Amino acid sequence: MLTLGLIALGIPAFQPPDRKPTSLPRSWIVPSADDVAAEVSELPFDLFVDDSYRMYLMRFPERITALGMADQFGVTDDRLNDYSDSYTEGTRRIESTILDLLGRFDRDRLTPAERVTYDVYEWYLEDRVQGQRFSPAFYPMDGPLPFSLTWPPNQLLTSTYPIDSRNEVLAYLDRLRRVPDQLKQLQGWLERQADNGVFIPPSVVLSEMPWMLWVPFPEERSYSPLFACLREEIKNAKAISTPDRGQYLSEAWSIMVDRAIPEYVRFEDWLYELTGSAPDRVGMGKTEEGSAYYAFLLKHFTGLDIPPEEVYQLGVAEVERAQREIRDELGRLGIPNDGSMADLLSRVEEGSGSILGNALRDRYIALKDAAREETSGRLPVPERDVRIVAGWFERPFYWKAPHDGSSLAELHLRFDLYVPTFSLPSLIYSETYPGRHLQVALAQESDVPLIQQEEAFPAFSAGWAAYADDLAAEWGWYDDDPYGYIGHLWRRLERAAIAVYDTGINLKGWTYDQALSYYASATGKDPYEAALEVYRYGIWPGQGTIGLVGYEKILELRRKAEEGLQSRFDPDRFNALLLENGNVPLSVLEKIVEGYIESNSN
Repeated sequence: MLTLGLIALGIPAFQPPDRKPTSLPRSWIVPSADDVAAEVSELPFDLFVDDSYRMYLMRFPERITALGMADQFGVTDDRLNDYSDSYTEGTRRIESTILDLLGRFDRDRLTPAERVTYDVYEWYLEDRVQGQRFSPAFYPMDGPLPFSLTWPPNQLLTSTYPIDSRNEVLAYLDRLRRVPDQLKQLQGWLERQADNGVFIPPSVVLSEMPWMLWVPFPEERSYSPLFACLREEIKNAKAISTPDRGQYLSEAWSIMVDRAIPEYVRFEDWLYELTGSAPDRVGMGKTEEGSAYYAFLLKHFTGLDIPPEEVYQLGVAEVERAQREIRDELGRLGIPNDGSMADLLSRVEEGSGSILGNALRDRYIALKDAAREETSGRLPVPERDVRIVAGWFERPFYWKAPHDGSSLAELHLRFDLYVPTFSLPSLIYSETYPGRHLQVALAQESDVPLIQQEEAFPAFSAGWAAYADDLAAEWGWYDDDPYGYIGHLWRRLERAAIAVYDTGINLKGWTYDQALSYYASATGKDPYEAALEVYRYGIWPGQGTIGLVGYEKILELRRKAEEGLQSRFDPDRFNALLLENGNVPLSVLEKIVEGYIESNSN
């Protein structure tokens, strides 16, 4: 049977006489807190930040692969993240150690640019140290899926992973060997969470499990992406001979059959059993320390000390304002503006029409290219562009480029579904130019420390993306596109409604059905489309607030600059200021803008 299977897969059933090693001899030396202290304690500020941050990243091998920085770090892409208790505790000690060492620098004696870096690094480390107290209540989710179920197999090993040389193939095999151990670590982590009353909601497990574990279980297991990716990529690796390819594929298949698939089966069975004792609820409010943890998560995601109730009220007010502006705009176009938001959405979709397939793809690309050209006269534009590619997520998904520039950033969009044309411009402007991609790529290309080039501060990026769509309107891009402008308003409405039900679920105790009913009513989305949004953010506490909070904070800072500088205010200079320090938390951005106002108001 094995021979037949190998023939069907195109893998030789023989071993070449000069059998090559199938594992890398080199392994990582992961730094400890003592290693970090010994290495960086006496360094000047700039080297301290760079070296300590890089040593900290060494604790997260998957992150280094995603950045495309293994060569720069002097390591191989042969490890997965370690989620064991002992390893996690070691990472926490490093976070506390670096924060303590940072405190020995006198901030006032640093240069202005170094002060920004100091503030960014201090916020970043304090956020992690403060989060340590919530570890027993840590919600085991990242997005709509338990984070470790799909990331290493589906993204790291099938999309992110480079396979161009023999060593990269060997590293791939080593990572395949580690998948079962990581699943066991994940199970242990989830068991400890369950002991503290923190469960993945059964509704999530039952509806998402087939999707989460599709990696080793397609209809034909021989086509598992974990194996198929290696099989396809190795064909293009010219440095690897045909006999060696056969040997490596045989080894990969043996790992899949003997280790990975059995562990996935066992893990799947265990996770289904766990649903029997899990309460079917979403949100943090009903877990032990849930309210305090949710408040921490809001700070973690937004970069601001903002009370959950304030976010809720802000969202409610913005929903009402966006709905009112949509009705006003429809009235100006002579479109009936009475009835529910679902009625209004139906009229807009009918008036603008829909688009599908190649025509949709071409329209996206044309909008992106035109936006890049128009933006270049207003703002710095990154050298690296963003590719529009066919995606399989229901929602648009931006995937930033690796740090080494080996590939472009990608915006994944569905072309196989009809999309109302009124929604296209706002999506492109916010996600490409002058939006998210411009901000992210400029940070990567800027002359700032690595943490400001690559670390994610979600509310800043999401807030800039939303603000960028406002810039498109300010620059006149919607002047001849009234339906596109309505799409701009509807995007604002959706962003605010998401923040309302995020806080509704985690602060007010809303059920999933309450959140779904609210979102569908507020935005006019049909229940299926609304469910996709609610499902995603309903089990990702705090993340749904970043777009609204980031957007409102940037608008607030702009108003302060306009009032403080008056005739000296230059909108293009202000917009460039927001971008020139790379990725920063919103609280640090506020300091930057206040310093700019003070230095230019005299």
